[in-house]
Amino acid sequence: MLSDRVMLVSLNISQWTGRKMDKDISAEVTTRHGAVREAGNFTKKLISEEPTFKAIQTIATEARQLHYTLTLPYSLEGTRMLANRVYDDYTRKMRALRDRFDMAISDFIGEYPRIKRDARNKMGDMYNEDEFPAEHKLRDLFSWEVSIIPLPSGDQLDKIIGVMQDEIENIKTQLEEKYQSGMKKGFADLWERLYDVVQRASEKLNDPKAIFRDSLIGNIKELCSLLPKLNISDDDSLEKMRIEVLKQLCADEADDLRKNKDLRKEKGKAARKLCDAMGKFMGQ
Repeated sequence: MLSDRVMLVSLNISQWTGRKMDKDISAEVTTRHGAVREAGNFTKKLISEEPTFKAIQTIATEARQLHYTLTLPYSLEGTRMLANRVYDDYTRKMRALRDRFDMAISDFIGEYPRIKRDARNKMGDMYNEDEFPAEHKLRDLFSWEVSIIPLPSGDQLDKIIGVMQDEIENIKTQLEEKYQSGMKKGFADLWERLYDVVQRASEKLNDPKAIFRDSLIGNIKELCSLLPKLNISDDDSLEKMRIEVLKQLCADEADDLRKNKDLRKEKGKAARKLCDAMGKFMGQ
């Protein structure tokens, strides 16, 4: 059962934007240009090029990227599937990022009085003290929540008291449809990930003038090491393709491909063939 192999996970991070729409300046600009008020708005950057603030944003972006990398799509509401085989990696890395997030917020708050002084000097007449949150309220403007729950099982519904059996069966049917939809989305997502990194390699390697970094091959290796954990249905066709991609494209280092034109051409052709083969599984 799918519920034996995956859990449901959601990640919600909120943060103060450090921006504020100024109605007065917006009206001034539109009037000056003879435009209607709805033509545009002027948004002020209350904090400009502040390293401690950017650090918070960077960590939040890293967390979202990790979340999408280690999970599979499940619902339109943002809930994703977390394979049991990835649980330890996910929670360990998320905890480390959360610690960095909290520390970055503390650093930002520690610099906040100085940041406000800098903003006053940079913004001139646009500075408005009321647009800056009070220091004691700053931390409440940042939040981080990871929610992991079991995937609902149809067997659990049989224990519900006070619901007609027909209704229970109807809910079970809906759950099964949701499972199947989730499996289909997850399966398609993995094929798309593999196709994307191989296609990128094909484009670069088949263009003699294209410049590429070590990550071109490194990203393929990284994904191929992760796929067995994310392949929750243990699909044989995906596993065979993963092995073939490793064999065809990852036996040589990126630097070898840059130095050896013939080898680069050979691997470029291999990448193109792999893309064609994957396209058949993806309906392309």
